[in-house]
Parts: sequence; C-alpha cells; structure tokens
Amino acid sequence: MSIAGTDANHVYVAGIEGDIAVGSATDMWNLDRTVDNVAWRNIANANGMMLATRYPSVWMLDGTWTDVLDATGDHYFSAAWGPSRDDLYAVGVNPTCTDNMCGVIYHSVAGGMPTVKLVPGGLYGIFGSSSGTIYAVGSETIATSRGYDAWSVMMSTSPYVLFGVHGANGQVYVVGNDATIVHIVE
Repeated sequence: MSIAGTDANHVYVAGIEGDIAVGSATDMWNLDRTVDNVAWRNIANANGMMLATRYPSVWMLDGTWTDVLDATGDHYFSAAWGPSRDDLYAVGVNPTCTDNMCGVIYHSVAGGMPTVKLVPGGLYGIFGSSSGTIYAVGSETIATSRGYDAWSVMMSTSPYVLFGVHGANGQVYVVGNDATIVHIVE
C-alpha cells in the first residue's frame, strides 16, 4: 500500500488489490479506481500530478486514472516522478537480467518512445529536486541525472537497499533498510 495527496482534502491510498481510494479526515472515503487484483507499488504527488505505479505501468490521474507509460512486461516499475505531464520518469527492475545492471530508468517525453537506461541493482524510488537534479535510488545505488538522459552512479550504498527519496530547499533525504538515512545537501 502507498499513500499521497494533492492537498488536505484529496488524499489517495493505493491498495494491493488494484483499488485507489480518495478522501480525507473531513470527507468520506470513496473508490477512485475499482479493484482489479493488480497491486499498486507506489502512489505519489509529483509537481501536482498524481502518479501510481504497478507492474509494468505508470498511471496518471487526469480526471480518471489513465495508463501513461507501459513497459509491456519487459520491466517492473516501482516508482514514478516527472517535472510535468509531458516529461515522465519511471524506475524499477528488469526481472530477466543476468548481470548486475538490473535497475531500469524510463524517460518519456510528450508520450513519445521512452529512452531506457540501465544501472546497477534494482531501483525503487525517484525524485527531482528544484535544482534540476534527478535522484534514482535502489539496491546499493544512488544514481543522478541533470537531464538529457545522462545518468551516473553518485554513490554505492552496499550492502543497503534504498527505498525512498524526497527533499525540499536543497536538502534531499534517502531512506532504506536497517534504518539507513542518507542526507544530501545540494
């Protein structure tokens, strides 16, 4: 399960049975998307856009939940982020990889054919800071990009697995297993 909101009155909960509920402490909870038995991995507010990920697709709330990026079974998405509706990133895992380059980063611009980059380990979180740096985190890796689909490994976090990344005002925080917290000052 995952939870995110656009404001205090619009909080979304993505469930393991494929449902998404919306509500708040003052409003009744209602199904915004009905059960279809495909679990959601993550739901997030990215620059005012509600994005939800599940294997192998990214969905966006634009009046209704719509599939906006689909890996057609090649990769499993864990999280998504984007600076705008026409510029989306998704991270996840290549389930059939045979080497260590199992992390995948999809980048789709204006609904065009996505570019795909591979990085070490699997990836579970993505965030873009106001400075323009994009962070992708996962199994033993923090990868960064300043755009143009050029990614580099910022640091290896072996043996820790990182699951989430977020920040504000030049401060970025990454969290993972064994109470791992990485603080990055931009």
